[in-house]
Amino acid sequence: MTYLPDLGRPKGMPPRMGVMNPTDPNMNLMVTLTVCPAPQYRSGPRMTSRDSHWMICWDIGLTGTGHTAQRRCHIVQDPGVPHLTNWGVMTDAVTSREEASKVSIPLKVMSLAQRQALEKIANSAPVRAPDGKWNCQDWCLEVMQQAVKQGLLTASEIKAATGQAWTVQPIPV
Repeated sequence: MTYLPDLGRPKGMPPRMGVMNPTDPNMNLMVTLTVCPAPQYRSGPRMTSRDSHWMICWDIGLTGTGHTAQRRCHIVQDPGVPHLTNWGVMTDAVTSREEASKVSIPLKVMSLAQRQALEKIANSAPVRAPDGKWNCQDWCLEVMQQAVKQGLLTASEIKAATGQAWTVQPIPV
């Protein structure tokens, strides 16, 4: 397996910015494995649960516009970039469309220190070169497995969450 240099961050492309500066509260919060189901159009390729986007998240409050502010550990594919990129953990607003379709599966309630340790793992998790198979789901699994090694999660917590995540079906559009 080949990994991309610099976590897949394209040279000359400015770092992706979240919607706000992160203010992760010093309190215990539920960390979830969040699935954004793939859209299934009437025509086009048949989507499966493998086409859904996975991320490890926790809600930290509300934005000024009343949307949920969420810390997100995930990799993305930017327009015009032929591979996935790890821009690091950032805070984003959950859009109304995401709110209506996302499936948040509880992983574990974590303290601020535990979430910061999880962020450290995610911020340094490498991205594989495109091979047509490895995707954001594999990246999340690798991050969670590292979290097990550091005592942040258990194998049974991951198994329970991923068991539910694999059942999330594409949504008709």
